[in-house]
Amino acid sequence: MAATSGPNVKADVQAAGDAGDVNKQIAFGTPGTKAIPGYPGAEAHDTGKIWTSGNFEDVFLSKLGDEIDRAHGAAYATASGTSTALVVATPKKIATPTIGASLVEFTHANNRLTYTGARTRTFLVLGNTTVGSASSPSHYRISFYVNGNPTTWQALCNIQIGFDITHTTSVVGLISLGQNDYVELWIEDIANSQSLVVSYLQLVAVEIR
Repeated sequence: MAATSGPNVKADVQAAGDAGDVNKQIAFGTPGTKAIPGYPGAEAHDTGKIWTSGNFEDVFLSKLGDEIDRAHGAAYATASGTSTALVVATPKKIATPTIGASLVEFTHANNRLTYTGARTRTFLVLGNTTVGSASSPSHYRISFYVNGNPTTWQALCNIQIGFDITHTTSVVGLISLGQNDYVELWIEDIANSQSLVVSYLQLVAVEIR
């Protein structure tokens, strides 16, 4: 069977528009403008129109920019050795001061990222901490909290005095945030009532859809 070729989009575009560079003729036209001849699905909707002004590269780069500038934000610890006093089995927000960085549709407060976008989106959220205890072994939990409420995303960790007095751990999860929802890192000592010292904290949220 002889091979068949698809539509010659460039030739069709040049015939329908100016006989110039095809990059200057494909874009999103207004309703009623002739669709690209032979282009799959072009007749079924009002996009894929012929256009003789502007530049296709500009349109492409603007769309790429929309993807690059997805909502995201980060918070980083500005001081080490901040102590958070805990009562056993009572979660508490980590008290470490932070600064915000690379904030797009987010605002920042200490250990808090607040989403300011208009529509609800799903975010990949990452939290990193280094926690220490100078007094006794500890078994603790790091969790994401949204609007002061716990999520299912958490990490359990152990600090063994005499073996390692600090422990670095990460927690990651997918979290849905609506406008003005905020996410924080909380800590819970599930073995002793003592103060745990957080020497490092990082909180990052990136939109995935």
